[in-house]
Amino acid sequence: MDKKDAYEARMQAKLDELKADIDKMRAQAERMKAEAKMKHHEDIEELESRRHALERKLKEVREAGTDAWETLRGGVDNAWDELKRSWDEAAKRLLGR
Repeated sequence: MDKKDAYEARMQAKLDELKADIDKMRAQAERMKAEAKMKHHEDIEELESRRHALERKLKEVREAGTDAWETLRGGVDNAWDELKRSWDEAAKRLLGR
């Protein structure tokens, strides 16, 4: 496995794990009262939006040539950092983490 494949696999695994966490958060938000539920649904929608953006950037890396993917890597890493930061903030509010 070359560096590009390893990077793609690592980012996809992170993305899959966070998607499962978002799904758990959604289920927990469903059990809340209306006002709190609305706020957490906003958090979840933001997380989903950032997750989709990361998936698009990761797709660009997959489709990039062997030399070009390194250039795109910074965008994927930044998108991951933004998604992770949003997750941490939402998890703190909803899950008390």
